[in-house]
Amino acid sequence: MQLTKTIYKHCSAVLKPIMLMCCIAVVAFSAMIGVEATAKTVSIIDSGKTTTVHTFSTDAKNILDTAGISLGGNDGYTMSDFSEGKATLTVNRAFDVDVSLDGEVTTVSLTGGTVADAIEAAGIDYDDSDIVSHTLTTRLSAGMKIDITNVTYNTVEELVSVPYTTKVVYSDKLAAGTTKTTGGENGYKLVTYTQTIVDGQVTNTQVVSETVVKAAVPATKTVGTKKAASATQSSTANNVQSATNGKTYLTAAYKYVSSLKPGTDFELNSKGIPTQYKKLITGKASAYSGGGYTATGKHVRTGYVAVNPKQIPYGSKLFIRCSDGSYIYGYAVAEDTGGFINWGTRVIDLYFSTESACIKFGVRNVEIYVL
Repeated sequence: MQLTKTIYKHCSAVLKPIMLMCCIAVVAFSAMIGVEATAKTVSIIDSGKTTTVHTFSTDAKNILDTAGISLGGNDGYTMSDFSEGKATLTVNRAFDVDVSLDGEVTTVSLTGGTVADAIEAAGIDYDDSDIVSHTLTTRLSAGMKIDITNVTYNTVEELVSVPYTTKVVYSDKLAAGTTKTTGGENGYKLVTYTQTIVDGQVTNTQVVSETVVKAAVPATKTVGTKKAASATQSSTANNVQSATNGKTYLTAAYKYVSSLKPGTDFELNSKGIPTQYKKLITGKASAYSGGGYTATGKHVRTGYVAVNPKQIPYGSKLFIRCSDGSYIYGYAVAEDTGGFINWGTRVIDLYFSTESACIKFGVRNVEIYVL
């Protein structure tokens, strides 16, 4: 018995410090467990709806499971850090976006991003020339449809005919009323175009270059002016004579457009051109009509023509004919002016009595003899 007491005292002296340390460790561990086990508050935001969960877990998936919220294959989530035992967990639901190219639609499911992200997710390659229905930085939204229009460019070459021109000359060696045409051959040029093709349709064609392969050869039309003996010359179908029935303006057999008569008769040569004049001006003439008054205050009529007064002063007496003989406007006086002088391509504007006559005349090369 004495031996047993001795052993007990000895063991108690040894075990008491050990037991004390174990008790302290247990208390400390329990305190830590108590801190960790404090319930936390998590606000779950899902499609605009907020659900509050009280949990001891800090794992987002466990928290969603606790709340009974499931995720689709393309859904995602973000979770904030805990602050004073609170955090926010946001569920990002995926939505469909259609991406179309050449009529083929690819549907992708994303939780957000930009148009560029959707095109990349669809696996579509495109370049800067293609047309995208939205800017690449536009934010995606549910049900958005993105159309990509394929644009390509094509180069086309075409051999185009170049019509030859005809030069009219007058000859007193050829009988009046007859004509003779020599030469005249069309040429060819190689035209290179660039075609813009949108979704397989040509929307624009632009000429890039033109190269003459064969130059056109002009023709020469000789109009006879030789008068037949003891015969007067009749007017041709286009209201022009190839010679005069006499030697003066008033006795010539031409059908003039102008209704003016010169105060002093003047002589014409065998080609129907004044034998005496101060100056010859050549260029393009246009036509006008409509009534009213001239710039000099006179009532308009055939024979009163519009000029650039800096080139042909008002009051100048003129004889006007088309260079190819198609019209003999006749005796005229510079009495008017107009906006045509600013176009830089016309030298005179001839007054006609009707609009249809103006349209028929159009724009022609003329010879203006300043008398």
